[in-house]
Amino acid sequence: MKPRAMYDVEVSPNYMLVGVELPNGKVKQFSAFGSNVSLCEKDVNKLRKLINEYQFVGFNSIKYDDPITTYMLSGEPCDGVYQLSKALIEEGLAHWDAYAEIGRDAVHSMDIIEVAPQSASLKAYGSRLFTKKIQDLPYSPHQNLSKKQTKKMAEYNKVDLTVTRELYTALIDQLDIRQDIGDKYQINVMSRSDAQIAEDVFKKALGFTKKPKIDRPSFVEYKAPSYVKFKSKNLRKLLEDFESTLYKINRDTGKFIAHDWMKEKIVVGGVDYTIGIGGLHSNEKALVHKGDIKNADIASMYPSLIINSGKFPIQMGKNWLALYTQFRDDRMKIKHTDKKLSAVLKIFLNGTYGKLNSPYSILYAPHLMLDTTITGQLSLLMVVEALTNAGITVLSANTDGVEYVDSTKKGQKIIDKLGKKMNLVWEHAGYNALYARDVNNYIAVYDDDVKSKGAYGEPTLSKNSEYPIVFEAIRQFLFTGKPMSITLEECADPVQFTSVRAVTGGGIWGDDKDIPNTEEFTTYTLERKTINRKQNKALEKRNDKFRQELVLASDDIKYLGKTVRWYYAKDGSPIYYKKSGNQVPKTQGCKPMMNIKKKFPKDLDMT
Repeated sequence: MKPRAMYDVEVSPNYMLVGVELPNGKVKQFSAFGSNVSLCEKDVNKLRKLINEYQFVGFNSIKYDDPITTYMLSGEPCDGVYQLSKALIEEGLAHWDAYAEIGRDAVHSMDIIEVAPQSASLKAYGSRLFTKKIQDLPYSPHQNLSKKQTKKMAEYNKVDLTVTRELYTALIDQLDIRQDIGDKYQINVMSRSDAQIAEDVFKKALGFTKKPKIDRPSFVEYKAPSYVKFKSKNLRKLLEDFESTLYKINRDTGKFIAHDWMKEKIVVGGVDYTIGIGGLHSNEKALVHKGDIKNADIASMYPSLIINSGKFPIQMGKNWLALYTQFRDDRMKIKHTDKKLSAVLKIFLNGTYGKLNSPYSILYAPHLMLDTTITGQLSLLMVVEALTNAGITVLSANTDGVEYVDSTKKGQKIIDKLGKKMNLVWEHAGYNALYARDVNNYIAVYDDDVKSKGAYGEPTLSKNSEYPIVFEAIRQFLFTGKPMSITLEECADPVQFTSVRAVTGGGIWGDDKDIPNTEEFTTYTLERKTINRKQNKALEKRNDKFRQELVLASDDIKYLGKTVRWYYAKDGSPIYYKKSGNQVPKTQGCKPMMNIKKKFPKDLDMT
């Protein structure tokens, strides 16, 4: 296996650059300056040598950097490479069509954009990893650069290489799993998402040499398993509605068309639940409960429901279901003993579910997707109803699990009995306290640990961070009783006090402490006159607009970029959208921290 090197390209009408960061941290850059200038022969040879010696790793590199680098290596001058860049980014030219025009691809990079969770920009992922510097492209990609400006562009390229390496390092476990899958099945999945890997593996294992023909039905129907039975009138009506509905499918998108009756809430034991084509979830707000809380989750829920249905993607045949079942059974056996193999099999299983509703996938099976999600919801509601009828308080339910209050094992026995009828394995746990903003944002306190999710969770690659030290202080207070003020005061890492946000069109910031208020606002503030709430809001709005216009016209305004990072300061000012001039939400009283400094900011506002 080749050693891996990070790489990234920059293109403007009269300048182009390929940057490569080697494993030892050294950066090699190859550039040309001038509209009609190509990479020199010496640089072409050096770059080709690096391509042969190293596995290049990039971000969105398969669709952009690889064809751009290929064109550079062919001897194309800056303006020609710029035209290709514009076609790829702005005109939607597919990379395979680009190769049809420019010739065989010279670079086969490992692209980590699909491996990273969710969907975000490289800068956003960098901010979630607390990268030292967040920097947007310093100049318009359509601008001719001066010699001096090319030096700034080269420095920007190094920043992107650093962030690419940091993201690659954060994803190394997932990449190792992909390497194992590739070795086992003799396929290259290093740049593939979990769902794409599931497609690749089933296609290879079942002997498909080309994509099978996929039919797009105009509708599907649902029939519940025989075990689904309810006692309450409203749940029996729900079952009837699910089974009597004709689920129409948009022939263009392959997606289900929503039905209005699914928007209605279902109430069981005083708790209301939302149902639909997706998963079930309760709608509690500001929930706090201490003592005797139990949790029950369906083990490997979606794979188990898929297997129990006996259905399969028609184009894949019955052998697909047999292989899928084998993957599930193998994982259940080694789930707690072989973490690495378990992670591999989990990709095959859960990745499949992600493709059942995609008409472009070989796994497209809307009948199976519908069967899986609706049966899952009805199974969970059976448990909720049974617990409620037994006098057990259900606190919450979400997709594959339920939280309830029970000082005995009565609830567990009820659930396990139902589990046998459902042919589903339920896993049980207990904890001491639950503090929930809603079903997706909560803190659960155990004897020796604290589990948090959503806004209260620790920073991850899946979401932008929002002053993480505050939520750490909340977790510590609820777990140990430690005063939140002490946790805040003890923290010496400035990045823990920052927030990050994507700003469409880019954000700008200017110090507004010397910007005056309107005369009417000043008068009311000084004289403390009493006005009604509506008038007060209007007054504040006029004042904010007045100050905003002065800030935007100021010579001190600074462009931050499309991903902004800031902290709240004692003398801070808002960030504004560059295009509209409107204030970016939650940035009132902030100061940008695009570069993390070692010194703790003296003007940090902890109030």
